[in-house]
Amino acid sequence: MSRKAAVDISRTQNLKSCFKFLSLFLAFLLLTYSVSAQCTKKKTRDFVTQGNESFKIKDFSSAVEFYQKAIQIEPNCSLAYYNLGQTQRFLNQTDAAIGSLERALNLNYPDKAANYLALAASYSAKGQRENSKDVLTKARSYAVSAVKINDKLLEAWRIIAATNRTLGDVQGELNGWEQVVRLQPTDFSAKREKALIHYRLKDYDKSIAEFEALAKAEPKNPDNYLALSDLYRLNGQNSAAMEMATRAYQLKPDSPNVLFTLGGAFLSLKNYERAIETFRSAINIKTEFLAESHYYIAMAQMAQGKYADGVENLKKSLSQPSKLYPEKEFKSYVYRALANSYGQLADFNQAINYLAEVRKDGLDDSNLYVDLSWWHSLLGEDEKALEAASLAIKKDSANSLAYTNRCRANFTLKKLAEAEQDCKKALELNSNDGETLFYYSRVLRDTKRKTEADATNKKAIALLEKATGLKTANSEIVANSVQNRNASAASSNPANNGVNYLLSVNVTSPYSTYILGNAYFDDNQLGKAVNAYKLSLQRAPRFPLAHLNLGIVYFIQNDKKSALAQYSELVKIDRRRADDLKKIIDQK
Repeated sequence: MSRKAAVDISRTQNLKSCFKFLSLFLAFLLLTYSVSAQCTKKKTRDFVTQGNESFKIKDFSSAVEFYQKAIQIEPNCSLAYYNLGQTQRFLNQTDAAIGSLERALNLNYPDKAANYLALAASYSAKGQRENSKDVLTKARSYAVSAVKINDKLLEAWRIIAATNRTLGDVQGELNGWEQVVRLQPTDFSAKREKALIHYRLKDYDKSIAEFEALAKAEPKNPDNYLALSDLYRLNGQNSAAMEMATRAYQLKPDSPNVLFTLGGAFLSLKNYERAIETFRSAINIKTEFLAESHYYIAMAQMAQGKYADGVENLKKSLSQPSKLYPEKEFKSYVYRALANSYGQLADFNQAINYLAEVRKDGLDDSNLYVDLSWWHSLLGEDEKALEAASLAIKKDSANSLAYTNRCRANFTLKKLAEAEQDCKKALELNSNDGETLFYYSRVLRDTKRKTEADATNKKAIALLEKATGLKTANSEIVANSVQNRNASAASSNPANNGVNYLLSVNVTSPYSTYILGNAYFDDNQLGKAVNAYKLSLQRAPRFPLAHLNLGIVYFIQNDKKSALAQYSELVKIDRRRADDLKKIIDQK
């Protein structure tokens, strides 16, 4: 009696963890080989046949008993072991199934490709359950053995793709899905996996083309639009990103993940209020991306200059596990954003503390030390500022701001030759940086090159006015937009239903206007200096150096009352600098 072989494997994805591997369930194989060819004794064949009949009516426990009876009579019947292993899989007895299937393989079960495939599926299930890369490596090995015999085994290629995903072999995973698509061109899930892999390989154009084709083939699948929204945003096509997010929303308005992506689209278009509102809606309906949603809300609030609100949401983001990023990586983003927020709030010690948290996890880079140098400088800790700037240069010798910071630190420490060398290097890397030109002008002034210093400072003023978006009219300063001096770029990674990434936004900074105020002061434009310092204090009311310098300018203008008002503010913030200002005011 001959029986035909059939394989039925179902595939599920674990989207939440972004570790996409198969949950495989291999159906019973009705064999092309006759029972008599496998089992020599009639009683054995009868038990195997009874087991097959029990399996057909889904009486799996009885089927197991019949196969075991067959094995007791004829221990070398590979068919009985093979069918037993397959049935044990249906009963979720994975370890027992593996033992039976390996015994069938050792007894030279004739259909080796099917045997390898069954073992690959069994080890895949076990590897997923135990989260074991060693076990999944075995699953992959058996699947590869199966396709070497028969390269048309669709489900073996699925296992190869899925296990390679977990094992971190991106090219192996891509090859697996390409083979699945070759064998089954209408498998949209496999095509989606390919598109996501091309994203991870940073082949964005190919990924976009593949998702556009998927959207055309499946116009009512919101996942394709979510992926395209994130990819367009990553490509700087923010309007197209919003269009795709809107289409997804029209198809599935109550989906928290759709709202999450829509919030990102609003954020990329700098529609901060709508972004905050949309992320909050996603949180209210229990998006799985709670940590990321709070982070994005904080980004929008920081962009609005609401640093205290941003700090609150950043801390909330730390109270939830990230679903898109490894824990250390996500925390490093949040810590750096907290450092930036506290820095903008002129709480420089807190800023330094949060950067220290990033350093503990070994995720420091040149920009981190640039920021650290800046905060130490604002605290008057010039030796530490110098050390941090030098570390920034060691991390990246092409980071112009690192040389700018070291120039400033050396200048403050009266190391004028070193300061000049660093400023020149910074300008060699970025000739249009107003801050560097400002510090260089001070180096020139202190080395008795006044004419050159004045000309350099005027260039600095022009560039700082342009960089900060400040315009002057009737000695009044109007703020347009200010680019954050210390904004750090965030990383991108694939995520659920497409690709989401932590956005970096330019936030208003009190420090650019503070430096511009200093440049105005050096150029004897005291009225403009006052307005620049005032604007700096609007953005960071507790910024001690802005209070100090504003008080000094008022004193020079013979406005002692206003100078004393700045002293009163400084007393609450920085007693040392308050005393410095009082000494100046008390001069005769």
